[in-house]
Amino acid sequence: MHFLRVVPGGALTGYRLELSRFQSATRESEPNDTIATADALVTRAAGVVDAPGDVDVFRFDAPQDRLAVVAIYAGPSATGSDGFFEYSGHGSDLQPELTVTDGQGAVLATCTSNPASVFTESVTDGLPTAAVAFVPSSPGPFYVHVESAFGTGTATHTYVVERR
Repeated sequence: MHFLRVVPGGALTGYRLELSRFQSATRESEPNDTIATADALVTRAAGVVDAPGDVDVFRFDAPQDRLAVVAIYAGPSATGSDGFFEYSGHGSDLQPELTVTDGQGAVLATCTSNPASVFTESVTDGLPTAAVAFVPSSPGPFYVHVESAFGTGTATHTYVVERR
């Protein structure tokens, strides 16, 4: 159960409130911090980087020689170039880093919110905080590692990760 409290910000005014479910997702299961304990990522998964250094790992398959994209919805702070900034944030404090590896742990693709003036949100779809794309040379399996770009983690470092 959730409660919503609305308070005036200065002067009293009329308002309209609308709530909609943005992205539904399967909740991560702990532990999922390694390739051996990775959760399946069929379409979307929700989770939290709940402690400094926490890494959540999800397993997915992708067709060989076809573009594979993994996007994440989290906090907007470090991805300040986001052209859809008024729709971003998603209630999270996580500034995410995504890394895609193969089954042996070799890095295939990575993106981060960390470097100054380097942003990985899409030009055509600005809603995700960040996304990473790659073309698999084999059918997989592949693993996406979700973590904080700055090594932080709390109960407010929530996210939804999506395989496209």
